[in-house]
This record gives sequence, structure tokens and C-alpha cells, in this order.
Amino acid sequence: MHDNIDRDKLMDMIDKVSDKLGADTDQLKDAVRQGKIDNILNNLSASDSQKIKQILSDKAAVNRLLSTPQAQMLLKKLLKDKDN
Repeated sequence: MHDNIDRDKLMDMIDKVSDKLGADTDQLKDAVRQGKIDNILNNLSASDSQKIKQILSDKAAVNRLLSTPQAQMLLKKLLKDKDN
């Protein structure tokens, strides 16, 4: 994986997620940055929200998820934005 993050791809991903959730892109970025995942989960269906909560409660599943290249890219971007 490259250290340089393709900002356009990241923004496209956030736009798609915000469209799916019916949320404003900036609000989604802020919720993720601030760790306010409940704000995001409230916009999902009950079954999708439950699936995410189940994954987040399983440490092994979280570690597998966070080890993916996509998650690493997103984490780098979010941590970079937090420093600004």
C-alpha cells in the first residue's frame, strides 16, 4: 500500500456511504473523526445496525476489519485530518 492516500477515492467512498445512509458528507466525516458512531448507526436499518454492533463487539473481527488496506487508508486519512 502506498503512503500517499488518493484523496479523490476517499472522498468518493465517503460520498457513497453518505448517500447510502442519507447523511451529509461533512456530518459523516465529523461523526467518524469524533467516534460518534451511534449517530451513524441510528440512520441504518435495525438489522444493519445490529450487524455493525456485533462486529464491533468482536475483537477478532475488528482486528480483521482494521487490517484491510481500505481501513488502513481511511484511518490514515482520519488521523491526518485530526492533526489539522
